[in-house]
Amino acid sequence: MKTQKDLRLILENIDKKSYPAYKSTKGSYTFGNYVLNIDHVQGDPFAAPSAVSVEVPASINGFPKEYRSQRHRRIALEDLLIRVVGKLADECSYKVKGSGKSGLIQVSRPGQEILERTSCHIDPNTGDITFRLDMGFPASGRTVRAFDLEKMLFEFLPDCVADGLIFRNLNRSMVEKRIELADDQMFLRNALEKLDLCAFVANGAVLPRESGVSDRPLDNAVPFISPESLRITLQLPHHGQITGMGIEKGITVIVGGGFHGKSTLLKAIERGVYNHVENDGREFVITDATAMKIRAEDGRSIAGTDISMFINNLPGKRDTRHFYTDNASGSTSQAANVVEAIEAHSGVMLIDEDTSATNFMVRDELMQRVISRHMEPITPYISRARMMADKKGISTILAVGSSGEWFYHADTVVQMDHYIPKDITNEAKKAAEAYARERRELEAMAEIGREVTGAILQNPQGLKALAGDPQEMQTSEENDPEAALNAELSPEYILKPADTKEFPSAPSVPEDNDNKKAVSHDESISEDGNGRSSAELIGIEEVHTEELSVLNEETLERMEQKIADQIHEVVLNDQISNMMETDEEPNMETGWPRLKRKPLPGKEFAGERLKIRIDGKSSFSIGRQVTDLHYLEQLCDPEQARMIAAMLVYAERNLMNGKLSMTDIVTELMNIAEFSGMEELIGGSYSHAGFAMPRQQEILAGFSRYRGLKMQWRNGRKERPDR
Repeated sequence: MKTQKDLRLILENIDKKSYPAYKSTKGSYTFGNYVLNIDHVQGDPFAAPSAVSVEVPASINGFPKEYRSQRHRRIALEDLLIRVVGKLADECSYKVKGSGKSGLIQVSRPGQEILERTSCHIDPNTGDITFRLDMGFPASGRTVRAFDLEKMLFEFLPDCVADGLIFRNLNRSMVEKRIELADDQMFLRNALEKLDLCAFVANGAVLPRESGVSDRPLDNAVPFISPESLRITLQLPHHGQITGMGIEKGITVIVGGGFHGKSTLLKAIERGVYNHVENDGREFVITDATAMKIRAEDGRSIAGTDISMFINNLPGKRDTRHFYTDNASGSTSQAANVVEAIEAHSGVMLIDEDTSATNFMVRDELMQRVISRHMEPITPYISRARMMADKKGISTILAVGSSGEWFYHADTVVQMDHYIPKDITNEAKKAAEAYARERRELEAMAEIGREVTGAILQNPQGLKALAGDPQEMQTSEENDPEAALNAELSPEYILKPADTKEFPSAPSVPEDNDNKKAVSHDESISEDGNGRSSAELIGIEEVHTEELSVLNEETLERMEQKIADQIHEVVLNDQISNMMETDEEPNMETGWPRLKRKPLPGKEFAGERLKIRIDGKSSFSIGRQVTDLHYLEQLCDPEQARMIAAMLVYAERNLMNGKLSMTDIVTELMNIAEFSGMEELIGGSYSHAGFAMPRQQEILAGFSRYRGLKMQWRNGRKERPDR
């Protein structure tokens, strides 16, 4: 291996030569306490910077073995070292001037979440540290400035290594706090499963963020305080006793007025799938690591996803068991997002009403009456959520502000009031029950009105018996009241019992003393306190005088009392959910979505070199094909998007053979990354910085959005997309 003296000599020889002369510096050099690797040299000063790495053996870095003994500890320490070296690099970056990227010293820039990255790797067995960074080799125009590079490699970089990667030179308390925080966060994650919780939000947590473009905590924000009924207390290994809100598995609805913190709470829960750094405010907001944010995504590509659990009978008889489209609607995209989350083994669905397709989430009763169910291809999510929770163990946490239908299905209802949560489950259930009862009663009243009106207007002869001998009628009623009432009406107008309030009084019909005929309709019908006539209350639009002549006030009162007595004897149905949509649950064998999509390799991946571009965390392009990741809201770093693109290339070339399912492929990728390192998936002639590990949920979701994805038919033939 070459020494640092050899590197100095090379730099002396290439000074002021053409920029490609820098290629001769590529190689490894011993620098006493560490090894410097110049892995890649940029082609010119305006190109992507050169890739450099340093290797610091365990005997030199001195970090205790217990700091790397567990994966969560190792990743937390790696993240800390990236942040420390990053600050040191910022201080000396661009101190050397020149063209293009001359003088750049660049390290990964982590956000508030702690992720496993290729920038820093601690070998769990040996304790050796490999740290990767990018450097802009300096130039004047396109002429080598070797002595400036010497300053960067022999002064700036050694200082970063000494002050950032040697344990004795670091703040010991800072390192210990990071390791202890990682232990406490892992303890809480393990506790979620034991306590049947989806999430935990600690008292004192700061949930609001500084701004829409900053993920730092908001100053002077209202700290989170758990409702007493949802409060749990745990004893953490290092932090000690901690109290907060435990969200149980099932269906949890977050409600409240606008700007009171519904989406803020949901956003914190959404990001709780990651561990956070100290002083973030959400260090102890811990969510089931498989939780997936679901939203509508108009225009996304869908490849062979089975959305039949939610959507069937589309016009043109399109196959929703193997659904393809290049331009999904809001409802079909959200249905696909749910199914693909299930495919990725998500145990919790996180949904915000504001970003959902309304017709996918719920259909109110009036819409069901106007558009009958056999004409509507969508079975809304509200009709499946209960089954998903009870039979498949898939919980839902939903922020809503307009649809109270969810109160009938929710296990827990949390109201956000000026950023303070309140448990209003009992109040919401009582309100929902009262509302359902009132609605049933009003429906019954309306039905009675229609029946009586029909009897009067369409079958007046059948009612003439009511004007007969009152004594005879009384005797008949005493023997069999129900039979008497039914006898008063023709069979097709027999009233069915229903729940209602007291039936409105029937209109009295004054008579003219001279001709014994009823006076005109307009003169006889009195108004109630609200200005509505009694006739209006029972649905009578027009009554002919000759039809009313056979009725008298006593007879009508006796008939309406019979109806009211029967109605009040009906016991209200305790199953309030019957008021809502009650689609039959899907059969577990045929109704549950098909989760065995088997992708085939694409021809575009056969070439040796593929050009991959990353647009932040919003999208990546492979060749000319752009994959949109904008709506994968739990992606928190552009380096995760870069890793998904690299995984897609690896999977297309090595795993997508029409035999392995999407789930199998993602599982294999996760295993390779854990046991062989992310570098194995990235490929290339050297190890790269700038990649971060995504979750399996985002990996599968990213693959599913790749518009060139092709699927294998179950009988071995390639599916023919119906786009």
